[in-house]
Amino acid sequence: MKNLFTLGFGAMAAMSLLFTSCASEDEGGVLEIPVNKPTLYEGVTSLSTVVLIGDTLTVTGGTTLQLPLDANVGDSTLSEIAIYENGVLKSAAELSFSEGTDTPAFSANPLSLSGDALDGFDWTVSFAAAASTSINDYKVLITDIAGYADSLEFSVKVDETPLSAATAFTWIKCGGDDATGSSLATVGLEFNSTSSVDVGGEPFSAVIAKAGTKLIEVTSSDVSTLLTQEDLETYVTNGTGVTSISIGYNIGDPTPQVHNPNKYVATESAGSYYLVYLSETSGVKADCDASIAGNENKIT
Repeated sequence: MKNLFTLGFGAMAAMSLLFTSCASEDEGGVLEIPVNKPTLYEGVTSLSTVVLIGDTLTVTGGTTLQLPLDANVGDSTLSEIAIYENGVLKSAAELSFSEGTDTPAFSANPLSLSGDALDGFDWTVSFAAAASTSINDYKVLITDIAGYADSLEFSVKVDETPLSAATAFTWIKCGGDDATGSSLATVGLEFNSTSSVDVGGEPFSAVIAKAGTKLIEVTSSDVSTLLTQEDLETYVTNGTGVTSISIGYNIGDPTPQVHNPNKYVATESAGSYYLVYLSETSGVKADCDASIAGNENKIT
């Protein structure tokens, strides 16, 4: 009987040692069982304009940012993902995520996870950077059903502002009359009131700089380099201004007349900078009338 008691006591002691090796005891004598929490990492991707976690990414305003995420489940299934901009939940309408070829929008922010995503996911989240010069802080937070969470943080600096979207407008010059409408004047230009005449049987027209306006003809190769407000301002500031630019057929030399139906011009007027596209819209040899349409990219 004594031997049996000794054997039983020894077994209980061994079990106690085994149990205490799998748990920790705090100062109050309460055992704490380790918890595996969810983890969130920066994913691996070959995409461009990828956010660098923990760093500051510098971009032009409105650039689409792509954030690769690798979320892993802990002891409990995942519950939701939330994205913050400067401490405030970002609008769900501005967010989307891709998994393979599927790129759905966020239905809400925070977004409740479902399906396979409950056990972890490998997503690329996309959203646009701010439109104007600024520095914004972002945080991505995942949470599981037990309330445990993990997050990633990064900043995005916008140091250049893109040109505004082109706005179409049309003006018409007939004979020696000035253009109708006020669109041309808004960019600091006007028609030469005596220029719409036949030159060797071919019509032409010209725009001239109003008082106080700097006018520059933009070459086709230079147009592709003018992507931001800062680009345009520098281009106009450093360029050599002219008093007028002809559209259609050039007057004078060379002979025969050279047809230039489409041109870009840049102007500075009253402290604002404009990139304007001028184009004939009617028949090239249609009497002496000139119909010109333009698209305006305005910066202030």
